[in-house]
Amino acid sequence: MKKVLALLLLVILLGTNSAVAQQADRLIITPYYSHTFSIFAGLEINGGVATCSGSVTGRYGYTFTTAKVTLQKREVGSEDWEYVDSWSKTAAGRFTAQVEETKSVSSTYDYRVYVKGTITDSEGVILETTSCLLYTSDAA
Repeated sequence: MKKVLALLLLVILLGTNSAVAQQADRLIITPYYSHTFSIFAGLEINGGVATCSGSVTGRYGYTFTTAKVTLQKREVGSEDWEYVDSWSKTAAGRFTAQVEETKSVSSTYDYRVYVKGTITDSEGVILETTSCLLYTSDAA
């Protein structure tokens, strides 16, 4: 019965312009964007250093793609996030705008990475914006 429900859900999602991928033992569902082919956020913390990454790939050759990666922190148990740092890169056409930077972090905070993708035409008109958010529990 679970397989039938999963198959039915898959058919419904594919019919609503969603991209579905199977990874390991979990189902990943991502929205379909008009001008954005893919968006990714990454955060790895080792030895008090956070590696913050993000990438955005445009779908068409006539566009420009910008990826802005923002690192935020909050005190453990708090609900308020604070800005730490941000970085951005731009790529033309179907190339990927990719950012990977490091920052010293403290184990007294939770961290997250927010990636914003912006697709523009050759005149700078924004065609689409996308976003992706990735949390980590702490810097330990």
